[in-house]
Amino acid sequence: MAAVPKPSWIKKFRPLLRARGTMPDRSREFFKGTSLRWADSWGWEENLLGICMGWRDKSPCLTFLVAYKLGLGRLTKKQVIPELLRHRKLGWEIPTRVMECGPEFRLQGGYGGVLRPGLPVGHENGRPSGTLGLLVRRRALGGAPPSPPCVLSCGHVLAWTRKTTPLPSPGDFVEQPVDTLSNPPSLRVARLTSAYSDLTRQSVTDDFAIAEILPGVQFAQPPGLAGFSNRWRATDFPHGLRVSTIRPTGPAHGTIFGMDASVRLAGAWGNVSFTNWQYHNLVLYDVPNTPGDSGAAVIEVDTNQALGIHIGGNGGMKGLMYPLRPIVDRFDLELVP
Repeated sequence: MAAVPKPSWIKKFRPLLRARGTMPDRSREFFKGTSLRWADSWGWEENLLGICMGWRDKSPCLTFLVAYKLGLGRLTKKQVIPELLRHRKLGWEIPTRVMECGPEFRLQGGYGGVLRPGLPVGHENGRPSGTLGLLVRRRALGGAPPSPPCVLSCGHVLAWTRKTTPLPSPGDFVEQPVDTLSNPPSLRVARLTSAYSDLTRQSVTDDFAIAEILPGVQFAQPPGLAGFSNRWRATDFPHGLRVSTIRPTGPAHGTIFGMDASVRLAGAWGNVSFTNWQYHNLVLYDVPNTPGDSGAAVIEVDTNQALGIHIGGNGGMKGLMYPLRPIVDRFDLELVP
């Protein structure tokens, strides 16, 4: 199929379009360059978002991007964009098109959602997401104000990276959700603090990480949480204690059935040479679980207190968690109101 020849005006006009970025950032400045002063009298400044090369009826045209279209009866003569622009001096005839874009274009550098427990989150160089556990902060001590709000989740969710990428370090971004192909600013919700587990060791006794929420990011704690549970020793957990997890696919309910567990977790990934982690001091519980649940908060049903953090499971009904009380005491944490 033969290529459609381009109208002669395109070769002359395209360099002018590409030069628009050198002009001051006002809409009408699009039309003030050399050979474009003939358009200066048009009154589109308040509605014009930009111009581009486009197509009308499969033919090249100059497309005007506007916030909204109005009927001809509501436009002044100076506001009407002709269907065919003629430039007598240059001998051009340029077909036009008007495209309604709606709201003005903006840089999308900020997170636009509401951060809350149960959402998928992860390190910017991590694997596909785990789960945001809870919103926490350091308690106010000695008259000082509380620390900024933070997110609490597993270390292998917020503070672990894929092989060939650098090991995690304080200041790394946390994303919601994780984009494994790029790191768009619009997904960044928090920065990793220095409080996280070291997973370069094969023997693991805790798995947590705390990341400070970025300014401007909205967040919301689930209603009704009654602080942190004091249970953490094996003797603190009666058999059959009822719990629930706050996970991306919705709450899951279960019961405690084992304490002081040591478990081999298959498939160690990231920048380590061993193939399995050895986790110790775990609590075992019956609960529905799926990949991506790591980091979910475990809530004691009868008291509505935050009891633990979900570490992993078998993809069926057997789950693993670490009690939260040792982490809470170590870092003087409280729930964000």
